[in-house]
Amino acid sequence: MVKITSQGTMVLPFQRLQELLKTVDTERNKFHIARDTVTDNLANKDQETTLGSIDFEVSGNRVTVTCDISGGSVKGAFKRSFDIVYEVLSELLEITMKDRDIENEDTLMAIRDITIVDVSEE
Repeated sequence: MVKITSQGTMVLPFQRLQELLKTVDTERNKFHIARDTVTDNLANKDQETTLGSIDFEVSGNRVTVTCDISGGSVKGAFKRSFDIVYEVLSELLEITMKDRDIENEDTLMAIRDITIVDVSEE
């Protein structure tokens, strides 16, 4: 069994990030909504991997998502960990994005650097 830790970073306009942070101590915490949506989708799929955790860290105009996943196959666990990080970031982006962001070409939004940060045997 192998345990994979992966991370991905999303860049958002400062205003959108502030809107996300305002929801943290509420029932409508958008970070939890994104995580729950992805974990609910995982529950409906037959996977050879087990999700350990999905954590968030905010710094400046960036949100970093860290995911721990375990699986029997290194290749399968790598792929699944990338998929989960991307799905969470994508869900957060969808929750956050407004029509005016799409119309404004200068709005900086990006999903960057999805990487494997740790691999260990269990």
